[in-house]
Amino acid sequence: MSVFGYELRKLLRSPILLSLAGLLILLNVLIISSAWYDTSAAERNATTSLVQTHGNALDENWMFDVAADNEERLTAFNETHNTSIASANDQLAQGIDITEPYALELIELAVRDAYVEEAPLIDEEYEQITMTGLAEEAIDQYALEGNQAEWMHNKYAAYSERYEALLHQEEHKTVFYLGQQTHASLYEHVFRYSLIGLSIILTLLTAHSVNYEHAYGTAQHVYSTARGRRLLFTKWLAVNASSFLIITTVLAISLTVFFLTYSFSGMWNTYVSSYFNIDGPLPYLTWWPLTMLTFLIGALIVTYTVLFIIVQMVFFTSVFIRNSYAVFFVVLVVAGGFLLLPLLAPAGSNFLFYGMYTPVTLIMNPHMWFTATAPHTAAKTYEVVTLLVWGAIASIMVTVAFRCFSKQSIH
Repeated sequence: MSVFGYELRKLLRSPILLSLAGLLILLNVLIISSAWYDTSAAERNATTSLVQTHGNALDENWMFDVAADNEERLTAFNETHNTSIASANDQLAQGIDITEPYALELIELAVRDAYVEEAPLIDEEYEQITMTGLAEEAIDQYALEGNQAEWMHNKYAAYSERYEALLHQEEHKTVFYLGQQTHASLYEHVFRYSLIGLSIILTLLTAHSVNYEHAYGTAQHVYSTARGRRLLFTKWLAVNASSFLIITTVLAISLTVFFLTYSFSGMWNTYVSSYFNIDGPLPYLTWWPLTMLTFLIGALIVTYTVLFIIVQMVFFTSVFIRNSYAVFFVVLVVAGGFLLLPLLAPAGSNFLFYGMYTPVTLIMNPHMWFTATAPHTAAKTYEVVTLLVWGAIASIMVTVAFRCFSKQSIH
């Protein structure tokens, strides 16, 4: 077996790392499983059926066709079950026995009616959203002043043209799960916890690999030869390869369970800025016309990139700190420092926003990626700049680590 294969097998067969990865997957499954035991599944199925029949572009023809279809379905329902229900929504408001054989059919009718009732309100809701209003709300909420207030106004002013394009293309008039917060569940919960958990696992994995010889007292024997000095590069390759496999495994299993629970059938072309995709007082306002599919692809790219940046930075730290526990503690302190960095900004200073351009802040807010909804990270190029800057820093750190290690004392 090659040295690379040996190093890779050593990492992938570590009981602690495998157990942590298993626990992370279990945590994601438990989060997702909360949707297995209520009526939301029936509501999602109703939306899926609606989109498959009528499409997801909510225009006047769509509303007319769905309304007519709903009347026919309600008439058929009353005839079949010998009832005289005038409105499925009103009937549900009075309460029904979910165990009744017609309950799921009534829920589907209510969901279809809800879309018809909500559709005429969309334009009115979006007319109330102004960039000046969003800026003022953010300024009041975070008590911004001086340059900070000006920065906020400039960022939302820069979004004005994009907002007009969003309305013109009617991205907001695409059908998504009504009141389900499915998008938030995926990115705010599954992606965020995966990112945090994987950051911990990859930190331990990298530190364990680099400091293995020091931990087991074989460093003087291994690193005393020319091949031993080149072993660090082999370890670097093994760390990156095993990191890729672990990230892929955790995300593949977690996303498979998620999409088996929340079927996105017919929803992949729905825009993230849809009126029905709301988690709070505002819908998601993306910087580009991102569909559910393109947003997911972008999120995966950001996820892999930021995690590999962390791996390189931990690799650098592990070369100079020869104890895995000490490395983990240092990384934890640095991560905490990144979170506290914006709080150190002087009053009125734009450092408050520049301090957000860190891998840790990026990891903590995956549901706000590519959007102008989060005031502190509302810049159009926030994700790209953060990844490019820290990717360059991480590359320099790894290069320095290799050069220093070749001259480092083995004692």
